[in-house]
Amino acid sequence: MNRKFGIIPSEEAVKINSMLEKQTVPEIVRDYQNLSIIPYGETVSIIKLGGMNFDFMERKHLGLIKYGDFRAFYPNEYPVATDPLQDYTFDDQVTPVRIITDKGTFRVSHILWFPLTDIISGILLKQFQINKKLLPIEVFIDQKNQWLCKLFNLVGHDIISNLKSID
Repeated sequence: MNRKFGIIPSEEAVKINSMLEKQTVPEIVRDYQNLSIIPYGETVSIIKLGGMNFDFMERKHLGLIKYGDFRAFYPNEYPVATDPLQDYTFDDQVTPVRIITDKGTFRVSHILWFPLTDIISGILLKQFQINKKLLPIEVFIDQKNQWLCKLFNLVGHDIISNLKSID
């Protein structure tokens, strides 16, 4: 449990972490892939955002899941890196993100994992600073992923840009 900023994980987060600790990496990958992709073209109320394999307050990966773990089972959905500076490579640690909405729990494309990881850290930090919950928030899930801008603006550029880099 991370109490560094007075953050106490929700009962659901504790349950998910406990479940993940008992699963193998292939089971984690399969369970994530079994989630429906976030429903594009719909308005949803985002209740929670959660990322696996990441300590959001310390801003570091936990060493469990690599991009290659997803690529091994779902090569069509997780392509080989064409630009290793921009794309995930086989050995890169990743943070798959779950989005809990009023319509269910969803996964997102791997291209959204990195920005959503920053947004989640920013939400946690800002909630601590203002002592107020930022979620739920209603967003329209568009094909160009402009809904991320609404989450980014919820947190604020100042907080996002000052987050400690991932080591």
